[in-house]
Formats: sequence, C-alpha cells, structure tokens
Amino acid sequence: MADSASTLDPIVAARIAALEAMVAEQQAELDEKHAELEAEQAAHLATKAERDRLREAYDALVREVELARRRLVVAKAERVDTAQLELVPVSNRVTPRAETRFPDDDSGNKASGASGLAVA
Repeated sequence: MADSASTLDPIVAARIAALEAMVAEQQAELDEKHAELEAEQAAHLATKAERDRLREAYDALVREVELARRRLVVAKAERVDTAQLELVPVSNRVTPRAETRFPDDDSGNKASGASGLAVA
C-alpha cells in the first residue's frame, strides 16, 4: 500500500497544482472583470452626471428663451407703430409751408396753390 500511495502522490500533487493554477487564473480573470465593471460603472455615473448637467442647462435655456419671448411680446405690444399713426399716406400728405413764389411766376399765384399748402 505504501507503494500505491507513493505513486498516487505525484499524480495527485500534479492534479492539485493544475487545479490551483486554474483557480488562480480564474481568480485573476474575475478580478479583471470586476475592475472593468467598476470602470464601466464609473463611466456610466459620469455620463449620467453630464446628462443631468446638460438637462439642467437646457431647461435653464428654455426658461431664458421663454422669458425673452415674453419680454419681446410685451415690448412689441407696448410700442406704438408710428406707421399706423399716419392717417394719410406720405405720397398724399399736404404740409403747410410759407408762401413761396417761383422766380418766373409773374401771375402772382403761389407755387404751392391757392390754399397756401404745399404738396410734399
């Protein structure tokens, strides 16, 4: 029996060594996968933080644009359109002027007409 134990010892020892090497290799792979997972989770958290920051910036810009739009609408509503204030178009407008005579107007008629108004 001692003979069989001595022959099994190297075989068992070799098998144990092979299994221990395999366990060490798998443990190294597992540690590497854990490191990759942690790095991926950190990148995911960084991406989520950036997304949240960009969403807040976008919301702030939307509020700013809405505020600017409201200010523009209020300013436009308060502003008086001077073109609408003119009742007569510019081409038909009659403006009062001093009596002006043309140098070769011997008849005594006013240059702007009998009413003293000039056509613009």
